Amino acid sequence: MSRVFLLSLVSLSSLFALEYHSYDEALKLQKKNSKTIMIDVVRDDCHYCEDMDREVLQDAQMSKYLTSKFIPVKLNLDRDE
Repeated sequence: MSRVFLLSLVSLSSLFALEYHSYDEALKLQKKNSKTIMIDVVRDDCHYCEDMDREVLQDAQMSKYLTSKFIPVKLNLDRDE
């Protein structure tokens, strides 16, 4: 029972999260709708990045606003080129 609850909770929280695109996808989307590309640059060991993601970017209202105005792209300095 607790697994079902946890899975539901994780699924619901992902509904409010930003949907990030790759940079190439963002360039294609920008040609179609001319939104500005927003690049979120993070590192694996950055607690400020984790705080920003948890406290700001996971907020439902902020997520809705950002996706209406921008094309979100997340670049990890430790993993992405």
